[in-house]
Amino acid sequence: MIRCFLLALVACATLGSQSAYAVIYNWVDGVDRIKNPSTAGPWTYGSKASLSAPFVPMRKSVFTRRFDDLVFVQWIDEGPGANLEFNLRDNFAEDAYGGGRPADSLTIHPGAGGVYGVLRFTAPTAGNYTFNVSFTGNNSIVAPSTDVHVLVNGANSYSGAVNAIRVGEVLGAGPTFVPASPIPLAAGGTIDLAVGDGGNGHGFDLTGAYGYIERIGGAVSSVPEPACATLAGSALMAIGLLRRRSR
Repeated sequence: MIRCFLLALVACATLGSQSAYAVIYNWVDGVDRIKNPSTAGPWTYGSKASLSAPFVPMRKSVFTRRFDDLVFVQWIDEGPGANLEFNLRDNFAEDAYGGGRPADSLTIHPGAGGVYGVLRFTAPTAGNYTFNVSFTGNNSIVAPSTDVHVLVNGANSYSGAVNAIRVGEVLGAGPTFVPASPIPLAAGGTIDLAVGDGGNGHGFDLTGAYGYIERIGGAVSSVPEPACATLAGSALMAIGLLRRRSR
């Protein structure tokens, strides 16, 4: 009888601790070809007229398939032309303008008039978050000259530049941003990856963005999970029944 109750408590503790597990969010795996925000992950595809301007979600997407597999998704700001492109193929792809896209990758291109291409992460739950984000030069004809940023809740927290040309499948080196300590975000808090034209026009500015965002853990609630309470209650009922039968 006691053993039954203890097993219920062990299961209860296991369920309750799941909220403390790390969760890694990958923007390529979470891409959506139709819906914005994505229904496959906490991502929104958009643009900004400046780093301090409002975020504007993109409305147009273009995608291609190979048999039943989705192989390419592009979200576009139709006016300025800023865009986010996802190469979901298992091979390197290159266009006629020298733009290279590694397998399973995201590239961001700024738009005309200084418009930034932006990928937005929205925290699904409150917790401590971190990220590892690298930006690269993906053009082989002319080196890109982009300014790249990571914004936390709209604040420009990390900035750098990409000015290196791609040689073959070797991407031009750019900055990597990793927070020195966890970043607390409330549910609905945002992390933006933004790419601008560097102040000198947006031609040949295809820029890669690689990495992930991670929720590194959260407080375990002291309130029993519903499934946990059910397990414990069932165990107690079973103990009561066994005691009645033994009398």
